[in-house]
Amino acid sequence: MFDEWKFERKLRQLQNNKRKIAAYYLSKHQEAKKRDDREELRSIAQVAGSESDMAQDAIDRLVTDYIKDQAERYLVELPFFDTDNNVNWRVAEYTMPRSVLTPSAVRKIRDDIHQEIKKKWERRFIWLQPISILISLSRGLVACNS
Repeated sequence: MFDEWKFERKLRQLQNNKRKIAAYYLSKHQEAKKRDDREELRSIAQVAGSESDMAQDAIDRLVTDYIKDQAERYLVELPFFDTDNNVNWRVAEYTMPRSVLTPSAVRKIRDDIHQEIKKKWERRFIWLQPISILISLSRGLVACNS
């Protein structure tokens, strides 16, 4: 539970950071546009793109690490990294280790984790009904013998 809170807090921080970066470079872009400086507009767009990519890679790294931890915890299999057909993994440019899960792979693994959690709770509830029947029968027997 605390892991999820830590993850959500860190994710919020990274997303806010990405928004701040976008707002900063948007204001820089508007200032350069007022001056009609094409060279500066081009450099701002390039720097803003790489900054945005860095922020997105940090978010993707955080999500990948969290999903990998959850998959290990609930014994869900992770997809293999295939160099020829990268459907489930992509190479991040700015973070180490460089491989991060794609959004479609995150959704699939997250669904598998939810199914595993659901199965776990269903296994717990299988015993709940017989135990409650035994408790009510024992209460009935105790009441009859009194």
